[in-house]
Amino acid sequence: EDLYRTAEGYVIDSPATLTPWSVTSVWAIRDANAEHLRTIDTFLEMGKAKNVRDLLRRQDRAGGMPWVNTTAADRRGNVLYADHSVVPHVTNEMKNRCLTPVGLVLDQVAGLPGLDGTLAQSSCAWGADADAQRPGIFGPENLPQTVRRDWVMNANDSYWLPNPAERLEGFATIIGCEQCQRSLRTRMVSQYVIDRLKGKRKETPRSLASHEHANRLRTAELMREDGALDDVCDATGERQACAVLKRWDGRSNRTSVGTHIFEEFVARVPADTELWRTQFSAADPLNTPRDLNTASASVVQAMQDAIDSLRDRRIPFDATWGSLQVAGDPGAPPIGLGGGSADAGNANVLSSRAAPANSKRYAAITYGSSHIQSIAFLPKGRLSTRTILTYSQDEDPASPYSADQTRIFGAGKWVRFAWTDKQIRRDLVRKVR
Repeated sequence: EDLYRTAEGYVIDSPATLTPWSVTSVWAIRDANAEHLRTIDTFLEMGKAKNVRDLLRRQDRAGGMPWVNTTAADRRGNVLYADHSVVPHVTNEMKNRCLTPVGLVLDQVAGLPGLDGTLAQSSCAWGADADAQRPGIFGPENLPQTVRRDWVMNANDSYWLPNPAERLEGFATIIGCEQCQRSLRTRMVSQYVIDRLKGKRKETPRSLASHEHANRLRTAELMREDGALDDVCDATGERQACAVLKRWDGRSNRTSVGTHIFEEFVARVPADTELWRTQFSAADPLNTPRDLNTASASVVQAMQDAIDSLRDRRIPFDATWGSLQVAGDPGAPPIGLGGGSADAGNANVLSSRAAPANSKRYAAITYGSSHIQSIAFLPKGRLSTRTILTYSQDEDPASPYSADQTRIFGAGKWVRFAWTDKQIRRDLVRKVR
């Protein structure tokens, strides 16, 4: 196929996303990250940092952080959250002035403003900040960040709520949304810490690592309050499935029985306005929405459809989660895995996308949790270094490193990562020059 490019980026023809190539208009996507080659240099610079503020200075000076968030901690007890990625310099004022009618819809749906291309070289050109690494992107002073003494987090939501006690606000909407609903995954990650800190307890290296494999489901925790989830299931009259759901441990561990019933239900539930009785409030973002709407016929129907789907596919209601959800990467044996969907409120998110192995299983996992680490500073310069590469290191199924870490991940364990020179020499497999 032919590929067309303009001064503003690559031309697209996508009627499904309201951006067709027609006789009256054409759409081009300009990518700020495609206009630089600084990402690897940025990562190398960050690797030299001495503390969290030094890390952010180095990141900003290099100017090549792509679309990702940054979280970090240092020996001094400081923690950093920042979204100092490469973002087009499109202020709210300029966006509102330059949006086309379709561009307004794209901005509302996806947060990507569609600007008037006829003015792209004049009044609707990307702006510049004096502290930015280059023209056309926001500089550090106009990007969100915080350094705290307690904790920060991000679970692929916007920058708005890095800690329950802090709101980052007043930034351009192209960077992300503010006062907007948090995902159930974000709420689960935060809840792990909130619950751990109750009763004047502290997070320890061990407790921090334990959150990864605890496999709680925040959606289920909310829906089960006052027996609401059981009430919805009972309304279907499906005794066998509902008995399993009632006994379910509410987790997505390999040994959990009933997780798949809940996952099927969540995949079918209606919009939040009908699903929950208490709607989202920006004043209480980690506790809203909540209160499962047991009176909704659509909610009950979603449960019925979930049960019918499992029955039609002859999937036993009392099957363990680890027998249903298995590794699906190339050549992988059917290793049972914990975790599950983000909509179900898993922090440990896994999903199946065109799995090359074990595709006949209920869920053959190819996407989600990948490289995970739990690092802690210890006295006398020591480190606690737990890591895991969930899909292992080698794509060759004959290699001993093809599925070894996948098995460890499935078992809810960690790799002790080699950090000191002595540890690296001890773990050395081979040298390549």
